[in-house]
Amino acid sequence: MEKTAGKKKEVPGRRLVDLVLSWSIKDVRNEDLYKNQVRQIPLKFSTTTEYMNSFTYPLIEETHADLLSSISTLHLAPSCEILSFKQTKDFKPPKDIFYLVTLKSVSGLQKNGGYEPMIGDIIALTNVRPKFKDLDRPNRPFLVAFVQRVKDDNILTILASKPILAEERENKKRETLYAICLINMTTNIRIWRALNSQLEGKNLDIIGKVLQPNSAVAKICTSCISENNCNSFFTMLNSLK
Repeated sequence: MEKTAGKKKEVPGRRLVDLVLSWSIKDVRNEDLYKNQVRQIPLKFSTTTEYMNSFTYPLIEETHADLLSSISTLHLAPSCEILSFKQTKDFKPPKDIFYLVTLKSVSGLQKNGGYEPMIGDIIALTNVRPKFKDLDRPNRPFLVAFVQRVKDDNILTILASKPILAEERENKKRETLYAICLINMTTNIRIWRALNSQLEGKNLDIIGKVLQPNSAVAKICTSCISENNCNSFFTMLNSLK
């Protein structure tokens, strides 16, 4: 298959993206997949690292729950047709499965209820619009991808969970493929990067203040944790750039 040229662009939050792409349909369906990894968040922390790590698995569990919810209503999700795809120069299985994907013209999609992919989307790639029970058919294993880049509305660079296998029969065109929207991971990736200390300067200072007993930020976060509600913390992390 033809490979395209171009400068490789880092996938932000790659470890989280890779984790999501590694989930099988059985994993996604398993509501208790991370039940044993999620612990009660303590009220006191000895280090910034300990503080950050306390929120890692809750974030992973939240991402998993979002994907499960989306897949449960997959037959209602917006989709768009894929006209062609080809490997990029960075295509290096089994991990770096990058493709350049061209979509059918997306002009007027919003008006017609179609799907216009965005950076950070997790999409399902399929030759039919499946129901929940049809996602892992023997002839087409569960295949999802992360939208890394969007160019001119209808050209995408994606990172796929597996190589795309589209049948081409003699004297017939390749079977039609569709991209179906599942979830967008932009917010979760920002939080993930913050939790993994991919911050600097004033942004990191904000996190440091949370650990100070007399800090107003610390009091707010302690209240948040004591009520078993981490939304305030995640909102704060998402605001860090």
